Amino acid sequence: MSVKQSTREAVERNLSEGLAVRRRLPGGGLLQIDRPLPAIIVYRKRADQIDEATEKLLASATSALVAGVEDDITEMVDTVVGTEAEAFGKCLTLEIWAGPEPESDPGPDSLPRFVIYGPEREDLIPLVESLQNELCGTELEGGPFDVVVRRGPPPAPPGMQPLLSESRAQTLGTILFGLEIPPVYRNPSTGEAWPLILRKFRRDLTQVFRRWIYGFLHDWTTLRPACHNEIGSHSIVPVVWSIDEQLAAVADSFDFLLQVTPVNAAEAWQSFKESKYEKAPVLQYRPVPVEPTLLKRRLYAVPIEKIDDPALCRLFREKQEELDRKITLIMDRNTPRFVHGSIQLFGAVDDEFYGFAREMLENLPPVPKEKKEEPMLDARAFAALAEAEIASFRKQLPEVDSTVQIREDMYTGLMVSRGSVLIGANLSIPASRAEALVQHEVGTHVLTYWNGRAQPFRQLYSGLAGYDALQEGIAVLAEAFVGELSRDRKRLLLGRVVAVRLMVDGATFVETFRELHHTWGFPARTAFTITLRVYRGGGLTKDAVYVRGIGELLDYLRGGGKLESLLLGKFAVEHVPLVQELMARKILVPPPIRPGYFDSPHMALIMEKIHSGQTLFQILRDKTMQKR
Repeated sequence: MSVKQSTREAVERNLSEGLAVRRRLPGGGLLQIDRPLPAIIVYRKRADQIDEATEKLLASATSALVAGVEDDITEMVDTVVGTEAEAFGKCLTLEIWAGPEPESDPGPDSLPRFVIYGPEREDLIPLVESLQNELCGTELEGGPFDVVVRRGPPPAPPGMQPLLSESRAQTLGTILFGLEIPPVYRNPSTGEAWPLILRKFRRDLTQVFRRWIYGFLHDWTTLRPACHNEIGSHSIVPVVWSIDEQLAAVADSFDFLLQVTPVNAAEAWQSFKESKYEKAPVLQYRPVPVEPTLLKRRLYAVPIEKIDDPALCRLFREKQEELDRKITLIMDRNTPRFVHGSIQLFGAVDDEFYGFAREMLENLPPVPKEKKEEPMLDARAFAALAEAEIASFRKQLPEVDSTVQIREDMYTGLMVSRGSVLIGANLSIPASRAEALVQHEVGTHVLTYWNGRAQPFRQLYSGLAGYDALQEGIAVLAEAFVGELSRDRKRLLLGRVVAVRLMVDGATFVETFRELHHTWGFPARTAFTITLRVYRGGGLTKDAVYVRGIGELLDYLRGGGKLESLLLGKFAVEHVPLVQELMARKILVPPPIRPGYFDSPHMALIMEKIHSGQTLFQILRDKTMQKR
């Protein structure tokens, strides 16, 4: 079936005006162009082949045409490539199709094969080699692959005519390519997709196409994107917003850390002290406010499989899996299963990390404190400082409405929950540590909550999967940026790493306390607090992520990464490339709130040391992390 002239005219008009195009074709096909781009990828369905998977490779393409079996798309291709070439000088047309099924008993040297069909023109050899290099240099799911190049007349799938004749292509100003793709992503018997393989294969192939098209645009057209990911789609289909909302609703229905934090910490310390540190305290917790099994039912009713965008699909699926683990942990609270779930969620402490923490503690022995009175701040005084910092955020982003709450059920702790600061009623901190704690809790955790709220996806403020390590790494470095990462603070963080390892290795509460108190010289109350945090819920390994997060952050910064881009929301180091991609695609926006410590001269000094290549060991021993 030919596409109506009126439809073609509407497409040409939209492209000429810089508008998006989404048109169903009469034979069941679809033309989808996010915005004018002088490159289009085409796939034609075949009547003699059952293949429900290959067209899904184009589901997230910025400019794609999928033709139904009965669609005659010659004139539509003519319209699209002619319009784009006229606007930008040239247009690239790539047709893809699935190659033959692999042999049932392939030889030892037989590999799945990509076949590139490129033009014979000598001036186009670099473009042919560019696609070959991209396919060879990418670790595609299902690989390794062989890549073969065949240069000749306009290509077409077996049994079909080329989309355009060579003369017509030259007249229109388009360059024709074909790519035969090894169908490792589908069931050879049914043509249906292998879901996990297809998801990863599509993600990898999308990146291949973007990098290749990026080079073409710079060499052959007037379009000059800043990076290859800028070529990606700028639009989001409505189902993504719905899925984001549903996942956020599940995440907001419970507060994991509150659920695993004891409500009787003060009484637990008194009973432990009265037992002369010989009897582990009995810890009590808040009632669980939700029915976990119903929550899981809601969680897995979220149809993440409907997300075609590879980057968003990965982020949302990881979050779904993390929420599942957190719900399981709440169900397993105070059981032997809890620690195993915690390791899945937050990781453990391997031998190298454990050795590092012990070595650092040996190099940072406790120093006898001078007998002098230091001003102390109570909960109300600290709350005033936190409120002042939040007020500075409100000047940059008026919708900031975080609260500061003094909580009777937290005793001495500090916590940020959904953008608000929770302070234990009996909090008492040295005045010299106040600014560090403000920047840790407010300058990092509250700030990234509201910067995440400024993004279109709720996941950026509730937190992408595994965000804790990077968040805590930034928060601890923020303490250093204001000159208040003291020797005692470093020892405390390292002591938590040691305690996590001891707990996982099977040490009892009392044994871990003794190791911290007697071997490493922590005061009894401090050793108890570290131990309580690690043994809460049944064994929580989260406290090891602070030091691990500093290491990840330093690696990122030394590699040329910018700290500002990490403050856009709550995410992990491994998500940085995806966040950068979504920024390039104009789906995410720059963070609106800037932390106060960016103006600190101490920050500039420490950043200079980081960029000079100092190791985590050197950074933690560096006395300039504390201005006193």
